[in-house]
Parts: sequence; structure tokens; C-alpha cells
Amino acid sequence: MAPRARVALLFGLALCVLGLGGAEGWQRRRESSGRVQVVSDPPGLKYSLRGGDPADLERGWREDVQPSLPTEGQRTILCVGDSLTFGVGVSRPQAWPAQLERSLGTSAWKVHNFGVAGYDAEQIATLLEARMEAFAPDLVVWGAYVNDRVPTYLLYGAGTDDAVFVGTSVPASARILPDPIAVLLLRHSALFRRLQGSVYARNVDPAEAVHPFPGWYERQLDRIAGWAQRREVPLVVLWRRMCWPTPSAAPPR
Repeated sequence: MAPRARVALLFGLALCVLGLGGAEGWQRRRESSGRVQVVSDPPGLKYSLRGGDPADLERGWREDVQPSLPTEGQRTILCVGDSLTFGVGVSRPQAWPAQLERSLGTSAWKVHNFGVAGYDAEQIATLLEARMEAFAPDLVVWGAYVNDRVPTYLLYGAGTDDAVFVGTSVPASARILPDPIAVLLLRHSALFRRLQGSVYARNVDPAEAVHPFPGWYERQLDRIAGWAQRREVPLVVLWRRMCWPTPSAAPPR
């Protein structure tokens, strides 16, 4: 290759690297400006809330939440789940965890609302395993909805109107790269999360989106039950069915 051609090639490669770096930095800034943040460690948590409206700082799981030691004689209830637990559409005092705390009628119980809209069974299992032991719970209540049986793939509200991909695996019909490479990039690249989210939204087969991996839901239930058994923490499941019969509305075991 002629010297001028090598210089042109190197210059072109440098421009590509700079362009990709700039696009990655721009997308990371967009993600960091949203009301939710991507969480790649531990895998399976997928995302958490950011501090925003002061009225909501006392509900929803955020990575900056620090466990507080209970007062003498006080017991702790952790409420986990999706939008039903967080209380989307109602104020914090109207969400059921706050009502539960009021109904107990005593300062001997502290109730934490760690619900996040869109959380699936995998996110609940990962949240319990990776984050909840530090709170030394005496009781865990999981507010579950029928769509907890389906993995959460897309995240909205991460600084853009478009979705970013937060799944821990990619259905075959929406796959850009082999799964091991894609999962690595999804954990470390905001730009790839955005690209994979767009491809998923356009190309995923509906059947794959709902039932991507046989036994996925059952494995998450085993993780949740196993965590409660190992920690000897009572676990209560509040199951909300759809208003019409559906084969996928079977409650957790």
C-alpha cells in the first residue's frame, strides 16, 4: 500500500474512532439526564430511579438509597414490585406501602417502598439478592402483576424519547450481534443500548418478546423463594390478575 493510502486509511480510522467516541459520550450524557438510570451491575437489575421530585424521594428503588438502622424494637417491611407498588398515578401517601404503614398504626414498623415501574420477576430477584440484605428486613411483600412473567427489554425516560435496551439477553429476531458480544456491549455502551433498543422495537417477533426463553419465569421464582428461605425472611406475594381470563395470568407459585 502506498504511503499516501496508508495515511488516508489511518486518518479515516481515526475519524471513525473519534466519531464513535463522540456519539458514545453524547448518548451517555443523555442517559445521565433522565429520570431513570441504567444499572449494569449486578446484571438483571437493569435500571433504578434517580432522585427527582422531592415528593417521590421516599419511594422507589434508587441506587443511592442508604440503609438506616431501625430504632430499638422497630421492625422493617420491604415492599418490592412494579408500578403497582410504586403507585404510578397516585401520590406517595396513596400508594399501598404507605397505606400499609399507616394501617399498622405504630412506629414499631418501618415500611420501605422500593417499587419501580416496569420491574419484572428477574429484577425483583436481583434486587433482593444484591441489595436488600443490607436493610435487614423482617418481612418482604412483593406486589406482582401478570406482566412480571415477561422480561423487561426496553427502558424509556433515560434522557431520550427513544427506548434503550436493558435486557440481559436478546431475542433471536432482534439480534444484531452474537449474544455474548451483544450482552457485553449492552453493559458498557450507551450507544449500543440505544441502537439495540431501536432494532428491538422494529424487528422483534411478538411471540419471542412474550415467551423468549422456556422456564425463565420459573427460574426467577426459584431465585426469589430461595433468597427468602436462605435469609429466613417471610415473603408475601400480592398478586394482581388482569380483569379478563388469560392463560398467562397464573400467579407465582
